Amino acid sequence: MEVKKVIGPYDPSVIYDLARQEIVTDRDDASHKTDDPDFFEWWYFDVHSDDGCTVVVALKDRDYSKMHLPPVPQVTLQVVTPGGQNVNIVRDYPGLVLEASTEYCDVKIGENFWARGRYPEYTFHAEEDGVVVEFTMKAILPGWRPGTGCDYFDAEKTKHFDWVVAAPRAEAVGTVTIGGKTMNVKGVGYHDHNFGNVALAGNIARWHWGRTYTDEYTIIFSYIVMGNQYGRVPLPVFGLGKGGRMLLSSGDLTDRYKGALNSVPVTANTYPEEFLLEVPYNNDKVKLRLCNNQLLEERDLAPQLPRPEGMAKPAYIRLGSDLELTVPLAEGAEVVKGKVIHELMILELSKLE
Repeated sequence: MEVKKVIGPYDPSVIYDLARQEIVTDRDDASHKTDDPDFFEWWYFDVHSDDGCTVVVALKDRDYSKMHLPPVPQVTLQVVTPGGQNVNIVRDYPGLVLEASTEYCDVKIGENFWARGRYPEYTFHAEEDGVVVEFTMKAILPGWRPGTGCDYFDAEKTKHFDWVVAAPRAEAVGTVTIGGKTMNVKGVGYHDHNFGNVALAGNIARWHWGRTYTDEYTIIFSYIVMGNQYGRVPLPVFGLGKGGRMLLSSGDLTDRYKGALNSVPVTANTYPEEFLLEVPYNNDKVKLRLCNNQLLEERDLAPQLPRPEGMAKPAYIRLGSDLELTVPLAEGAEVVKGKVIHELMILELSKLE
């Protein structure tokens, strides 16, 4: 079988001026819509507060899993309150259209869902089923694009998936209203923007993705393993910020497993006792140890299909873990501990380990 070529965001063939490419502009966060029938685009926002409130809003021009169908706008609205109430609304809106500026982030779906802003300040609003959220976030870290921010899935560079992090870390202030009761929320915010014209399912085998914050550090990582037709080549991405600046943007990431494997009940996939991520930095390595992994969520990505004997099904797995970050600074290594939520996405049938 001929192995297809994939061009990652740090590939030398596409990086001609890395420093300039990693600067994110307002135009990067605007609409990139084309006439390609497979084009998709979405804007994502989330907020996490110290008291346990979580808010997620995503405005999409289509359901990414339905790329073979005409585009219908979709909105994700998720809220977890400090008291543990969990609202999860994911809904298509066939009677509406997504409208977006081509100059900066200014997107809306009908009258109830919108987001707008220019770096460093953004506002987003969503309301459905008696749930209303509205937040303003001000970026602490500059916008970040890992390398080119683009994965090309063919040598001709016509099939692509783009990722721009307009606000890797922000101060967020807003309100959440559920059932007529309003709470004020203050926390850490995040905003990114994705667009492209290629389905991940069928091209990507699996990935490991996470993002977390300590008092000073911001960590974003992604370790994608391509499918068999691409020779299962990895596409790693790692970003590390401290205070108000990015210290490191790298595709030279290793993601290793250690310890016993734990099985998840529905899809028969497994996750390890410990992950160890390492990236060269300052003639040493940044080390990210994720241990004491606890299963938070398992989702069967192909519930309509039976699980073949001896195989694990495609799945989404969310883990909560203890975090130990070691950063080799000029004045000596700094070690920080905390918590992290990270995700495994398995998009293939795989043999049981």
